[in-house]
Amino acid sequence: MAIMLAVAATFSMANGMLLWPIFLLMAMTEKSPQKTMLMVLAVGATVLASYLCGYATPVQHANPLLSILHPKLLTGYLGIYFINSLARMPAFATPVRAGLFIEAFFTASFAGYLWKRAQGRAQRYAFYAYSSLFLFGTALLTAMGRINLGWAQAESSRYNTPIFLFWMSFGSAACLLLGSRKTRAWRTLGPPALSAVILMGMLLPRQTAAAYLGAEWVREMNISGLSLAVGAFDPEAWHRLSDPGTIEPVLPYLESRRLSIFSDPDVEKIGVRLATVLKPLPARRCLGSFSGFIAVPSLSPGGVAGRVFGEGWMDSARTNPIETVYIADGHGTIVGLAYGFRPAKHFFKAEDPLRGKWGGYVLFKRGTRRLFAYGVLPGAMTACPLGSTNPRMDKRLSAKRIPPTD
Repeated sequence: MAIMLAVAATFSMANGMLLWPIFLLMAMTEKSPQKTMLMVLAVGATVLASYLCGYATPVQHANPLLSILHPKLLTGYLGIYFINSLARMPAFATPVRAGLFIEAFFTASFAGYLWKRAQGRAQRYAFYAYSSLFLFGTALLTAMGRINLGWAQAESSRYNTPIFLFWMSFGSAACLLLGSRKTRAWRTLGPPALSAVILMGMLLPRQTAAAYLGAEWVREMNISGLSLAVGAFDPEAWHRLSDPGTIEPVLPYLESRRLSIFSDPDVEKIGVRLATVLKPLPARRCLGSFSGFIAVPSLSPGGVAGRVFGEGWMDSARTNPIETVYIADGHGTIVGLAYGFRPAKHFFKAEDPLRGKWGGYVLFKRGTRRLFAYGVLPGAMTACPLGSTNPRMDKRLSAKRIPPTD
């Protein structure tokens, strides 16, 4: 079965070729039967010969054989490749130095394993040893084919998975070693402590930015989804969603069952008097504006729909942006909803142009002369006025701006 899967891997990706010398090394080191070694040798030679027959290096890649003549470039590429898993590379760790460290560390570790196996020991570390060998070979093969693209190419996110698997192989082997110690403290505290170091030092810092970016994408989708909740047909928002023709027919069903965007508690408050759900605070409590209104086609006969946007802060220092904004008409009825583009706990820099900005959608009756924006304060059923605008004057106009408090 292993040989069949190796054949499939060889013709799937280039690093599949590495399996055959690794299989042969495993058969020799683990003292497999002679017929097993002969089968691996015969099948591996046949598969590699058929793979390499007529092989031509892709135009955009470097020639692997010629790349061997540039050991410094290969070492620097490997250094960036493997250290890329860390959140921050130390200042002293130049690409070449990092590559030399990785090469020495792996060579010493794998040589130590082979030495132990020659003595008939360390068999339980076999999986981690050969996994790291395959992943190190994959990195070396990648470097040989891509050093012409520069060291920066080694930072590609496509390599995150093999990098983490490489380091986790060593981490798992270390946990196995600590768990075999005679001292109870090592057995009890060693593996969890090492796992915590790997998690906090590699996984969490490296993935935090990607996780926040994913959260921001979901937030933009939620803002676009507000157009569905109020009944506005905004092509600029709906292009992020599926085909509008497939969405509109199911909106009544989703609304009646309170599914999708209609399950949002804030969406359920649309059409309700603001005073029944929130207690307005003095105008000077917050800093903000109702920057404008852009009319869009309405899905409700007799209604006027539009996109609204503005700015909102919980304090005059502009440190805490408002995340949820209710839009009310002159009668105090909630006719729209908006969300902040950046949450209060945000990893972007303070000068981010979208920080403190909010956007959403409204649907109101014809004849409405003024719309009012209220920022919802977290942890309390209170809201403070951010500004107002007249949707009848223009598609977009600047609104009243509330001065900061002293």
